[in-house]
Amino acid sequence: MKGTRVLVRVILGYLAHGEKVAAILRGFPSLSEEDVRAVNAFAAASASEELLAEAP
Repeated sequence: MKGTRVLVRVILGYLAHGEKVAAILRGFPSLSEEDVRAVNAFAAASASEELLAEAP
């Protein structure tokens, strides 16, 4: 999504609320279907990472 000026979290929000990819693409003409798939891939990879809390 580099260069699209659309935040990943915005697209994730639409997807989380059940928005169809076609509707997202209509609302954000700078995006491609590949961009939306990349957002999903990013979210899946992020969710599978183990994030350790920093010690105080």
